[in-house]
This record gives sequence, structure tokens and C-alpha cells, in this order.
Amino acid sequence: MELTTHPTVWRTLASLAAVLTVGLLALMYFKWIFLALVLGVALILLAERAAEKYRDQATRYGLSPHTRWVYATAIVLFWGIASYAMLSTSVDDLGFAMQSIAGRDEPMVATYVERLRPYMPNLLAEERLTDEQILEVQRSGLRTVTRFLGDLPGFLANCFLIIPLMFYVYFGKGQELAEGIVEAVPSRFRGSFTRASRTVGSNLRSFFEAKFAESAVVGGICALGFYAAGTKGALALGLVAGLLNIVPYLGPIIGAIPPLWITLAVDEPHVVLYVLLTIVVAQMVDNFYLIPFMISDRIKVNPLLNIILILIGAKLYGAVGMLFAIPIYLVYKTVLRDSYRELVRLHDPSRA
Repeated sequence: MELTTHPTVWRTLASLAAVLTVGLLALMYFKWIFLALVLGVALILLAERAAEKYRDQATRYGLSPHTRWVYATAIVLFWGIASYAMLSTSVDDLGFAMQSIAGRDEPMVATYVERLRPYMPNLLAEERLTDEQILEVQRSGLRTVTRFLGDLPGFLANCFLIIPLMFYVYFGKGQELAEGIVEAVPSRFRGSFTRASRTVGSNLRSFFEAKFAESAVVGGICALGFYAAGTKGALALGLVAGLLNIVPYLGPIIGAIPPLWITLAVDEPHVVLYVLLTIVVAQMVDNFYLIPFMISDRIKVNPLLNIILILIGAKLYGAVGMLFAIPIYLVYKTVLRDSYRELVRLHDPSRA
């Protein structure tokens, strides 16, 4: 399609882009509510896909409605109980390790430096950090953790309030709400609006599915590696590493800190080598297989553009911007592209 020169088309597109941007900025201002909404959307899309897969399998094997309900309930209960049992044991082990660390009087970072010194190259071992530098590193880390823990209760409260409501509205009133929204759109734009909505939903679902699969694979590799290394709370630390891996570039680094911290504090220093090896293997699988062959195929974003968008998101909103740069771009791209085509069809048919 050739670019149009019709001023009405470009004025309308500019107004639409401005409305999208204002809405986005308003959501980003209430960061934790925005994160809860995005998490709710991701869970809804994943739950919908899981339900579709289950219905397809149930239809394939000719299960009755009652049998489908029984099997679905049994599957959810089994995985819920199994996950709780495994995670509770891992969290308990992690808690004991944290209590052991908290009971020590000496600065943690200083302890790590002294324990690792025999394993460092001579040049690094000769460099002596001052006590003030060591304490500053420790204070900086504690400030970051404290800030995160201070924000966490508010985020969880938003999730418990917003996400169940989103599930009720989507699965209970979704069809009625969608029909009402479509009816409110002028008749000449309804076809384009419906297509754009479906495309946005499909793109977002593909993105969240790909990131969920990536997180599950990386978290699984880390959990197995940490368990083999004998790290306390291996499953919980693997889960944290997988979840943080969702954040591009920065997430894997942050996810590596807890297992290294725990291992250095309560295990022999050489055990950290196994933890490091696990993290390196997980990142190699992620960067050389998952991202090129799974993530890129699903979201269909040019690799160079992907990097640029993530860098812009990081500059504007830090880790949150890095995480949501791609889905926000997909929404903008779909809405503006479909709107442009519809506006050209109405105002400049010769270019359509």
C-alpha cells in the first residue's frame, strides 16, 4: 500500500497515537496497578489457551461434559498439591539457610571476599577492598532488597483485588462486554476494529506464551543444576531465576545473585562453580536456542528492533520498561497499522 498524503488520515493517526500514549503514561504512573493488570492479562491468555488445549484433547477422546469436569478438577488439584509440597520444602530449606546467614556478626561481603580469595587469580587476590567499600556494597544491596520488599505487599494486594475480578469479567461477562464494545464502535469501523482486536490478542498471547515457556525452561535448568550442586532451596531459587529471566538482559543477572549468595554463605566455595556453570548453561540454552528459534518466531519482531525497543524501555522505565517494551510496541503497531488502512480506504481510496 502506498503512503497517502491526505491530511485527515495523518491527523487522525496522530490523535490516536496521542490517546494511546496518554493512556500508557497514566497506567505507568500507577506502576504496581499496571503490573497487576498486565499479569492478569497474561494469566487470562494462558488460561484460555490451556482450556482450549484441554477441550481439544477431551473432544479427541470423546469425553462427556461430566468426565471433562472431573478430569480437569483432578489435574488442577494434583498439580496444585504437588507444587505446594515441593515449594514448601524448598522454601523451608531456604529459610534455614537465611537464618544461618542472619545469625552471623561479620559483614557478609567481607566474608565472601575472604572465602573466595584462595580461588581468585593472583592479580585479583592481591587487590584489597577497604572495609568502607565492602560495607557500601552491602548497604547498597540491602537498600535494594528493602525497597523491593517494601513494594511487594502493595503489589500482591493489587493482584489479589484486580486479577480475580479480571477473570470473572473475562470468562463470565466477556462475550457480553465484547459485544457491547463492538456495538459502540461506528458501523463503518467495526470490521477494522474487530480485526485489530483479534490481532492484538493473538500477538499478546503469542508473546506471553513464548515468555512463559522461556521462563519455564530456564527455571527448570537452574532448579536441576542447583539441586545437583546441593544448593539450599534449589527449587525456589530456580523458580526465582526463571521468573526474573523474563526481564531482558538485567533479569538473568539479578536471578543469579540469590543462589550465589546462599551458596557462598553456607557451602564450600568450590560449590559456587557448579552454580555458575548451571547459570551459564541456562543462559546459553536461552540465548542460542530459545530466543532465536522460539521467541523470535512467535512475536515476529526484527532482532535489531527488539534490542532498540528494550534499550528505550530501560531508559524510560527501568526493568518494567524492558519487560513491556515489546508488547507495547505490538499494540501500537497493530492499532496504528489497521487504523491507517481503514482511514486510507475511507479518505483516499486510490491509495488503498
